[in-house]
Amino acid sequence: MSSEAGGSIEGSGRPDLTPSADARARENLYRFLAASFIEPPSLGSLQRLAGEVEDLCALSPQAGEHFSRELAALERDAAGCVGRLRQEFYDLFHVPTGKYTRPYEAVYRDSRVVDATRDGRPGPFEVGGLTWGPSTVAVEQFYRHAGLNLELREVPDYVGVEMEFMAFLLGEERKALEAGEAEKAGNVRHWQKAFLERHLAQWVPLLCRQILENSGSDYFKGLAHLTMGFVASESDILSPCA
Repeated sequence: MSSEAGGSIEGSGRPDLTPSADARARENLYRFLAASFIEPPSLGSLQRLAGEVEDLCALSPQAGEHFSRELAALERDAAGCVGRLRQEFYDLFHVPTGKYTRPYEAVYRDSRVVDATRDGRPGPFEVGGLTWGPSTVAVEQFYRHAGLNLELREVPDYVGVEMEFMAFLLGEERKALEAGEAEKAGNVRHWQKAFLERHLAQWVPLLCRQILENSGSDYFKGLAHLTMGFVASESDILSPCA
C-alpha cells in the first residue's frame, strides 16, 4: 500500500520482516490512515489504492472487499465516484449533519458537569460528547513529551492527527534501528505502546463502528474495517513491551 510518502505497508506485522522493515511498513500504514482521515479522497489517491487491494485483503479481508467494490464504481464513473466520496468525507468528519461521526477522542471519552437547567430541572448535569476535553489536553501533552512539535490544522485529538503521531513514532523507531541504536528504538516502542493503550485503543474502535453505521459508501466502510483491524493488531504487536 502506498502512503503519501510513497512507501509500502505490504507485510505489516509479519514475523519474517527485519525489525526496521516492519517498523517502516507499520509507519506507512499509519501515514495512509492519517491521510485518509485528514484529506478527502482524490482520483490520485483512489488510483494508488487500486494497485494495492490484494495487500489490503491480506491485512483485512472485509476492508479489501469494500475497497474492491468502490474501485469498481470508480472504473464505471470516475468523476461521479470521486465527487460522491469527497462529499461523504465532509459529511462524516466535518459537517455536523446526520452522518457526522465526531472524530475526536474527547467526544467518546470525556464528560463535563454543566450547571444549567434541562427539561425544567435545575443542574448540575453531566454532559458527554463535547470536544476539547481532558483527553484533548492529555494527547497534546503526550505529543510534546515525545518530542513532537506540530503546527496542527486540526484539534490534537482528531483521529488523523493521532494516526500521524504514531507514524512519527514508527519513523523514529525505524531510524534508530537503522543506526544500530537498539536502546533508543526500545524507548520509542514504549512510547508507541503507551499512546496506543492510553488513547487510540480506547476510542478508535468506537469511532469505526460509528463510521460503519453512518457511511453509505464502500470506501469509508473499508477504511473503518482497516483502521479497526490495524489498531487491534497493533495491540498484539506491542503487548510484549514491558
